[in-house]
Amino acid sequence: MNIPDLKTEFDKLRPSYMRLAENVKAALIQFLNEQNLDFVEIETRVKEFDSFVSKIERKGYKEPLVEITDICGLRIINYYPSDLKSIEEILKNEFDLIESSNKEEEMEDDRFGYRSFHFIATIKEEWLNAPNYRGLKNLKFEIQARTILMHGWAAISHKLSYKHERDVPKKFRRDLFRLSALFELADEQFERLRLERKMYSESFIEPDSKGENQFIPRDKLNTDSLQALLNYYFPDRAKSNDISELVSEITSLEMDLADYNSAVRSVITYLDEIEKEENAVSDTLIKWAQLGAARTVLDLTNDNYFKRHKGGTIPDELLEVVENWREKIGKNN
Repeated sequence: MNIPDLKTEFDKLRPSYMRLAENVKAALIQFLNEQNLDFVEIETRVKEFDSFVSKIERKGYKEPLVEITDICGLRIINYYPSDLKSIEEILKNEFDLIESSNKEEEMEDDRFGYRSFHFIATIKEEWLNAPNYRGLKNLKFEIQARTILMHGWAAISHKLSYKHERDVPKKFRRDLFRLSALFELADEQFERLRLERKMYSESFIEPDSKGENQFIPRDKLNTDSLQALLNYYFPDRAKSNDISELVSEITSLEMDLADYNSAVRSVITYLDEIEKEENAVSDTLIKWAQLGAARTVLDLTNDNYFKRHKGGTIPDELLEVVENWREKIGKNN
């Protein structure tokens, strides 16, 4: 096929690939969120015709529209290496995988290079009836999955134009080997830190004499110990990405983790009812996140904290609900 005819066919297909990229990205976001897998971002791109032709010239394809599998490409950038296996399982379950490869496993021990998982896939047959996927049958797309540090190394080495060891002047190779190793070591250390933080959080939970779990405030107040407390008492409420402000608020009240734990225990049985009343007076149906519940605990149990809100940004009708409950709880105690 000559270039003009090839461009005509490519231009006809490109909008479909654009739609494919958009809808596969939306599906990936949903799948990752369902599995509680945090990620940095999902990038998409559809090749321009010049890039398409350049690849044909490099690879010598005879039927490029069939043989080139990365006209549509997506890249999942995540945080931790161990999540890559979970991402791989999602892709196996949710798409028809044609091939997969792990670039790290393909490298020799004494070589440097970029590390990532690569997959070639198509959407499943049953998806084709959905409006978003009509007309996308048999269109292939590539998905790369890599950690943010793998991505950083790939971006830097690409900027240096070093795709292969043979591209590197001999005098620079040792430095690049060492840098590549540092990126891999950093990935491993972040993974280790993640595991140790998980173990630290679990160390606050201990069974009592009846075998029922309880929260033991065995360390100082910090973001991880407070998050462990919130996860224990409010497991079904949405987490916050940053609870450092709450740590500062509790500290400013001269409370430690044990004090705050006692405060939560003293009012936790009232929180659901208070939440319902607040929703009723404000005519909303909003479920508190962990921080909302945590701050309500302070409003109920600490006079100084509650006084800060009077005349502030919190509506008077909500403050009135809390004030009434403060009186009820005080009488009950």
